[in-house]
Amino acid sequence: MYVSGIASDSLLEQKFGQTRETLISEMIKTKTFRMALLQHGIFEQGWIPFRQKEEKKNLFEADGLHLELLFAFTRPPLRVSGYSFEKNTKTTRQQGISLKPLKNAVPAGAVYLFRLPAATSDEAIRKFVQDYDNRKLKNTPYSSMGFNHVVLANGHRL
Repeated sequence: MYVSGIASDSLLEQKFGQTRETLISEMIKTKTFRMALLQHGIFEQGWIPFRQKEEKKNLFEADGLHLELLFAFTRPPLRVSGYSFEKNTKTTRQQGISLKPLKNAVPAGAVYLFRLPAATSDEAIRKFVQDYDNRKLKNTPYSSMGFNHVVLANGHRL
């Protein structure tokens, strides 16, 4: 009863919306933001969650928004694998059963600090926050398996 009351509470949603508006206004002012992993992350680019824009540079792209990585704090990678019971229930032959491939995962709690170009529009920042804050990064198939949940926070004026 208590948990369901929290989930449907409109006051909580209002407060969350106010917090998001504050985040957007701070990102517009500072042109920086932090991104923290709430769950382990498995990314196609290894330890970085976005596609690299240029070789040997800390430039990345997320939905057309250009990002410069200023720093990242991560712990050593976790080795993650799995087993699909659903796919392997129709046979009793253990020789035919295989595990899912072993992947390196960025541990939950990793923090990235990005800078946006000075010319980034307010609307592009607003859309980015709405698409990424408290969401799962959709750029890998592992998002639907309980990985890649991130939150955004304002960065620092640099």
